[in-house]
Amino acid sequence: MTLRLCLLLTILVGPVAVTTAEEPTTLATIQRAVGFLEADMAKWRADHNCASCHHGPFAVWSLQAAKRAGAKIDDANYEETLNWLLTSDKARLLPGEADAKTSIASVYFGIALQHVPATDAVKTARQRIERHLVATQ
Repeated sequence: MTLRLCLLLTILVGPVAVTTAEEPTTLATIQRAVGFLEADMAKWRADHNCASCHHGPFAVWSLQAAKRAGAKIDDANYEETLNWLLTSDKARLLPGEADAKTSIASVYFGIALQHVPATDAVKTARQRIERHLVATQ
């Protein structure tokens, strides 16, 4: 269910991501989805102490798209979650240096990281994912 909602939000927000949402009902729908995603990501992290292969990346990607569309997100919570995804081994999104198989979690996270501001930590994570993908081809 959560995966479907994340994909739906990405599809809905995708076409309006370059501009702000013009229809009040569209923005209101996106805003409701933001509230759900923020609460659901926090609950998933607390319950499972991992980002899952898709849960964390899709939340980051969807929240960034929603923000670009004009929705309000909890920036402090978003930054804390993104930092956890980038730095915690428990998130299990970044590949290990010796991983022999392509990590789908890394693929999803790499896509999500293309949509967030390029801080040093984000650039480092992107490079690590790129090295992993090249090595496992």
